[in-house]
Amino acid sequence: PGLFAVNSRATIMDEVTRLSLFSSLASIALLFCVYRSFRLLTLGLLGQMLVLARREIGDNALEKASIEKVLEPGEAKPLQTAGRT
Repeated sequence: PGLFAVNSRATIMDEVTRLSLFSSLASIALLFCVYRSFRLLTLGLLGQMLVLARREIGDNALEKASIEKVLEPGEAKPLQTAGRT
């Protein structure tokens, strides 16, 4: 079972990488066809990069930062839920 899991994970990672590359290229081509300007294409890609950056940071980090801003000094912090750090 362990060897099968390792092989499956490697296959999935390869396919995800390949599909991500193709979808990125397709979205760049679509944006260029719509905007017909490299300046506007760059602005459109900036939006995509912001979305990807948000995913990298993760919802959990953003949620934690938001909670810490809301809490007053000395106020009890909420309990951590299972699976979240």
